[in-house]
Amino acid sequence: MGLDLIELLRSGPYGRLALLIEYGSNASGSDRDFWAVFESQPRTSAILLGGLDLWAVSEAEAAHLIGLLDPFVTEPLLTGTVIFDEAGVADRLRESLSATRSDAQTARYLLHRSYQAYIEAYGASQVPDHGNPRSYWSNLLFSVSYRNYARIYLTEGHKAITLDDSIASMPAPLRSIWDEMVDHKHENSEIDASYLDAITTVVLTSQ
Repeated sequence: MGLDLIELLRSGPYGRLALLIEYGSNASGSDRDFWAVFESQPRTSAILLGGLDLWAVSEAEAAHLIGLLDPFVTEPLLTGTVIFDEAGVADRLRESLSATRSDAQTARYLLHRSYQAYIEAYGASQVPDHGNPRSYWSNLLFSVSYRNYARIYLTEGHKAITLDDSIASMPAPLRSIWDEMVDHKHENSEIDASYLDAITTVVLTSQ
């Protein structure tokens, strides 16, 4: 799969491939996650193919998002396995990440990303018969994840942490909802809008 994907990306309409990393859970039933860095901006930032998720950025955007400690780039760099690296791109990005620390802008940015993902999930819940359940559960998980990262990075000077460390630090009520939503995503459950209210309630009562 790795070599086939490299050839597809190098010959496709996405631009010149600079880096490809595989990351995420190895548990049975989990998606295979790949993070691709291109020299220029790719046409799309996400390609979801069954159990394979490909996330794509330009090298310039990756550098920018590292400065904001966006888990979209920090997670693959912290935990992933390099499959293709044209010219030491992984080392450059990882070196930049190791020197980056949180500040006030970090939390504001991550909260904004959390709200964006929540709104996307809300939109899907308004058309449950036509919405994409996998996208719905993914956006809810993104929303919760980004909000928890924002809570952690409110402490200025914090270095980047992995998703596993972020999950381990979640308040118990939020962790319970998180675990349920992970199961729903893996089972490709139908859209359940009650989780929107559950997340809101937990967030408001934990302030």
